[in-house]
Amino acid sequence: MDYRVFTVTCTEEFKDIFIAELAEIGFDTMQETETGIEAFSENNQVEESATTKLLKRYAHTGVVGEWNLVANTNWNEEWEKNYEPVIVEDKCLIRANFHQVEGKFDLEILINPRMSFGTGHHATTYLMVQAALNHNFTDKEVLDAGCGTGILAIVAEKKGASHIDAYDVSQLCVDNTIDNVAQNGCDKINVFTGTVTEVPLKDTYDIIFANINKNVLLDELPEYKKLMKSGTYLLLSGFFEADGEDILAKALSIQMKLVSKYVKNGWACLVMEL
Repeated sequence: MDYRVFTVTCTEEFKDIFIAELAEIGFDTMQETETGIEAFSENNQVEESATTKLLKRYAHTGVVGEWNLVANTNWNEEWEKNYEPVIVEDKCLIRANFHQVEGKFDLEILINPRMSFGTGHHATTYLMVQAALNHNFTDKEVLDAGCGTGILAIVAEKKGASHIDAYDVSQLCVDNTIDNVAQNGCDKINVFTGTVTEVPLKDTYDIIFANINKNVLLDELPEYKKLMKSGTYLLLSGFFEADGEDILAKALSIQMKLVSKYVKNGWACLVMEL
């Protein structure tokens, strides 16, 4: 299968901003490069008019973008050129199978990301893993909404969860999650393709992950609440700290309460409870 790639050339200070903006217009698979961002689109899911408007809005920054077709390739080989291990709070090592890292960690997660989002390199994934490290998953039932590489579902199982459901709208991400689940030796993770209202889910969960983007979170918060019970934790990220106020206001309006907040490089993670 061929994919369309939108290549953004920008300065280092604008990389995180463009990752967020590209997610807002429909890209769910991105990777940073030395010169900017590569955002991939399956099945023409992003219109070129949307990227044209984005470039015009940020023209003052000197950003340049172009569309190209890219043939399916060995994505692990491509990532190996630039993908470095990530260590979260000196407790969790996230690495690819070609990395050799010395040291002892509470958790070691193997992630070969292909083109899927969720390697721990981006602040939002780091924050979600950081928050997860502070929760008890023993015998818990967990949902990973928008699973990307499957990293959060894998963290949940390695911390003792008894049942994990994970889903993503991208088949590429679902396939990547299935591969990563297998190479981590996990057997309690079920992976589905679709949205929160389309995939087969349990009535309620003890812990829910949702690392997506602001607009999707605002739309889907009521759906997540339907899957929560008293004491369920909802871990949210995928948005700038400033945008977290809108997310928090919506969550509070549907009777959730704020438990904790994590911030890294201008990005935020909110931990809510019902």
